[in-house]
Amino acid sequence: MPLRIFIYFFLFSAMFLSCRGGNYVPVKIDNKLIPLASDCSSEAATQMNDLIQPYKDSLDKVLDHVIGYAPQTLIAGQPESSLSNFCTDALLDYARKTTRDTIDIAVLNFGGLRKPIPQGDISLRSIFELMPFDNEAVIVKLRAADLQELLDTFAVKGGEPVSGLRMEIAGGKAQHIVVGGEALTAAMLLQLPAKVYTIVTSDYLLGGTDKMTAFKKSYDHRRIGILRDIFIDCIKQRSAEGKPIEAKKDGRVYEK
Repeated sequence: MPLRIFIYFFLFSAMFLSCRGGNYVPVKIDNKLIPLASDCSSEAATQMNDLIQPYKDSLDKVLDHVIGYAPQTLIAGQPESSLSNFCTDALLDYARKTTRDTIDIAVLNFGGLRKPIPQGDISLRSIFELMPFDNEAVIVKLRAADLQELLDTFAVKGGEPVSGLRMEIAGGKAQHIVVGGEALTAAMLLQLPAKVYTIVTSDYLLGGTDKMTAFKKSYDHRRIGILRDIFIDCIKQRSAEGKPIEAKKDGRVYEK
């Protein structure tokens, strides 16, 4: 066998054998602290900064663009708040205008509203800080009993952002629930065929995250857009109409 062919055969065999699985057991575990240099004055750091800076300047220009004005800071808080009411009202209005469905309720979660909308000029940066994730708005259907289960979860948690309904929290339960002017009664929970509600919410919540397991029973899921973009469009539209960005607590979720 020529030497060159032998070498090729040997290297191929070694590569093949090295890829085979095995039961490996660590024989030693060690660790050490690797300090991060706080001095960014090195030539390499300067070159990297020079490379990044034009992109940062361009992005800052976009994010600092003012799209509206808020007379007061919109803050999140339970059981309801100015920020949660603004966001769910904007979501419900968008879903009703852009679909053929009769949308009954909008639902979000306080954990998804990351920062207040500050008083004064509202920039795109403010909305990206409010909702930094690319979660989508999705329309789903829930039966009456499943909606009651969902709202009971809200009651245990002390409230979550909602629009299109009123409810009282008492003893960790949701009661006196009214959706679109119609009360959700005990009889409706047993009604056949079941009363069905159409809800717009975040795709993040559909898997039962944030303890909203009732959403696992939802069906007819349809995505209608990025939540953050919906809020941006709402602010731009209101501003174009000369309206400030504001919202108030209106008693939609209250405690006994």
